[in-house]
Amino acid sequence: MSTKTSDRPLSTFANLAGCDRFLSFKPYNASWRQHRKMMHQSLGTEKLSAQYDSVQNLESGRLLLRILAEPRNLIQHFKTQAAAIILRITYGYATEPHSSDPLVGIIEQMMDNLSKTFVPLSWVVDIIPALRFLPNYMPGISFKATARRWYAINDFVTRVPYLFVRQQMVQGNHRLSLVSNFLSDGMKNDGGANIDPDTENTIMAVAGQIYGAAADTTISVLSAFVLAMVMFPEVQHKAQKEIDAMIGSRLPEFTDRECLPYVSAVVKEATRWFPITPIIPPHAANTEIHYKGYRIPKGSCIIASNWWLLRDPATYHDPDSFSPERFLIRNEPDPATVAFGFGRRICPGRFFADKSLFLTISRILALFTISKDVGEARLKLTPGLIAHPEEFPFKIAPRSQLHAERVKDIEKNNPWEQGDASLLRMK
Repeated sequence: MSTKTSDRPLSTFANLAGCDRFLSFKPYNASWRQHRKMMHQSLGTEKLSAQYDSVQNLESGRLLLRILAEPRNLIQHFKTQAAAIILRITYGYATEPHSSDPLVGIIEQMMDNLSKTFVPLSWVVDIIPALRFLPNYMPGISFKATARRWYAINDFVTRVPYLFVRQQMVQGNHRLSLVSNFLSDGMKNDGGANIDPDTENTIMAVAGQIYGAAADTTISVLSAFVLAMVMFPEVQHKAQKEIDAMIGSRLPEFTDRECLPYVSAVVKEATRWFPITPIIPPHAANTEIHYKGYRIPKGSCIIASNWWLLRDPATYHDPDSFSPERFLIRNEPDPATVAFGFGRRICPGRFFADKSLFLTISRILALFTISKDVGEARLKLTPGLIAHPEEFPFKIAPRSQLHAERVKDIEKNNPWEQGDASLLRMK
């Protein structure tokens, strides 16, 4: 069935804006399979994602330092951490440690644009494709100017960090990254010559997509986790008790997951309680389908409600509550089967994202306490392809002075480094 429902509806606006270069927008064809294979061979298994554990370990420690220094900016710290991890593993690029990074800013703009592009029939040219042939000065044709601006942003995001990697490789200064691996493999296959333009364009597009495949999703879940700890403080107390008993005074590591079943269940519950994509990007039927008495014509748009699937009371008991016990005592279904998409279009970065969530959540619980602040914290979503909680009041502080000192010790072993922004060719 997944081969019949893995297509994408045609979007004229997406094509005008240059979004069709990215895997998420491609129809289910040979080009899609090539991009998907490249992404899967980079991050598509737990073993592959493990090669970047050191990056996750480094940046999660820096997150803890930022939280200690500026606790009120916690959500922004999540964004900084996600960007630093993804850009390091994708391009070997070090973000600016103490100031806004120009590359991060424009990538976030691209991701916001892609989210808006995905909304079905939100662009008049998708309803009447012939409008793309009308002159720019005519009323109602402003979508053309928007598409041109977004096309330029997509070009920048795919080209500039890619050229950074090539420049660093020529100089012998590059860090291990997905793009450096792609380039090395391509040059080996080509006898050491330059990579052909088609392969180069594929590498640029796949690398540009990876940020969206992992960064925005982890930010969404981590923000929801903080909200849940405010609304359900007893969960935090149980998780901290487990960490103290099983780990002691050191920081949790990836290898501790098996001995922290309750914390692992907290991570699962965070992905269920606050679905990353309440409504998944539309799929399309590439052939006529007959399903449970229904006829689904070829080309039909298929949209699944993750919000309902992960909050269906027939599947999850008391779905509005944040209850990690549902995966331990009641053995309810793992939300990962839904939260990261379906079939052939399931998120290829899901293993990487899951490991990132575990390490970040377990370390925050080990060292900090999240609590209520003045005002009411409740679950409300901001609109968009990737959902985020609306701003809510909270406090976060070290569990004790001893825990604060343990955070400060992180910097001794992982000193801050200079960012690479000055090495980018921004034009």
